[in-house]
Amino acid sequence: MNKYYARKKDGEILVKNDNGTYSFISSLKLNSISQYPAEAIVNNPNFMPILESDFPTMEARSEQYYAFLSWHTRSDGHGGIKGGTFEEWLKLTNQTKI
Repeated sequence: MNKYYARKKDGEILVKNDNGTYSFISSLKLNSISQYPAEAIVNNPNFMPILESDFPTMEARSEQYYAFLSWHTRSDGHGGIKGGTFEEWLKLTNQTKI
């Protein structure tokens, strides 16, 4: 099994713990003890194996995703959100998916 996996959607990185479980690196920085069984990560199509050299790309993907999320949840002025798809946001901001 790989030492690192990333969530495809937002680039969040998981690292393999000494006991064989996985934890999000961002959670470890916050002293969280959330651990996930290897089977839940390795066999999940929402995660992909990565190397340490992929960290900058995953960080960029994460920044892009959360910028989209901020745009998506902007107020419509009537107590709701304006919404919008990721593809619309990419086109509006002249970006390509990372």
